[in-house]
Amino acid sequence: MEKKTPFWWETYRKKLKFDQRIIIFSFFLFISTIFWFLSALGKEYSVILNFPVTFQNFPANKDIVNTLPSQFSIKINALGFTIMKYKYSRKRVNVDISWLLQNRYKQISSGRYYYLPSYVLQPKISEQLTDLKILDIQPDTLIFRFGEIVYKKVPVKLNDSITFAPQYTLLNNKTLTPNEVTFSGAKTLLDSLKYAETETLVLENLERTVSRELRLLPIPNVKIEPDRVKVTIPVERYTEGRVEVPVEVLNEDNLPENTILKTSPPRITITYRVGLSHFNKIVPNQFRAVVDFDTIQKNNRLRIKIVRSPDAVIYMTLSQYSVDYVLEKSKK
Repeated sequence: MEKKTPFWWETYRKKLKFDQRIIIFSFFLFISTIFWFLSALGKEYSVILNFPVTFQNFPANKDIVNTLPSQFSIKINALGFTIMKYKYSRKRVNVDISWLLQNRYKQISSGRYYYLPSYVLQPKISEQLTDLKILDIQPDTLIFRFGEIVYKKVPVKLNDSITFAPQYTLLNNKTLTPNEVTFSGAKTLLDSLKYAETETLVLENLERTVSRELRLLPIPNVKIEPDRVKVTIPVERYTEGRVEVPVEVLNEDNLPENTILKTSPPRITITYRVGLSHFNKIVPNQFRAVVDFDTIQKNNRLRIKIVRSPDAVIYMTLSQYSVDYVLEKSKK
């Protein structure tokens, strides 16, 4: 009696044959795609590629005032292989303008503007892109406006976002080294610049002193020297203290004749926070609390102002922020 083949085996054999056909088809499709791709890259094409540009050899003692393009859009003709190479290499084009002042310029009523047409650049750029045929360059004309180089010293402005861990605070002022830098560039550019800014320093939950080197934000057509500064953030744990001070009266000369003003209460308590290293240096006479007779409120109370406090104190609260007062006849 002939043995019957199981149904699952027949199904597996058919599926295996089908999978083999798919694999063979995919292999030949892959090989065909490669040959097609290689054949396509062997043909010539006209495309537009973007090339970063560097301008070199500016005239001595002059600086550029206007903004120059950061890249050229160049229409080229070349083999596909060559186009692929330049598309991903980010080849940089150099433009030497040392001869510009003597050869190509145009006088404008408000000053001298120099221009450089792209057709003048084309042979020079072709020397750098030897395996490309250049058809067109954009922008088609470069405009240069020069100004005499001047120098200006400016302060450095720190951009920061800093938080402290609980019970920690800034010990002293943040320090920048150096705290001034020198700008050099055209006078028309430097006239409006008041300071140099740092990149933003972000620090969270500080509980110790830190130092960081920060880059100064670049300014178009302006050289900054130095272009980096060091910032130090002094940090220490803080504590709380209290002092009791008298409430002084300002503008007593404006009181009615033979009249004195007494506040109630005559003294207030100031609660303050200070770094541990400064705690023992704080004394009551470093604080001054005053009221001004000329600012009597409608409810006959005087608002308290703290007009003097130690530099080391970082936060203060008052036992009260206004006081009652009475006017009494002076005793002579």
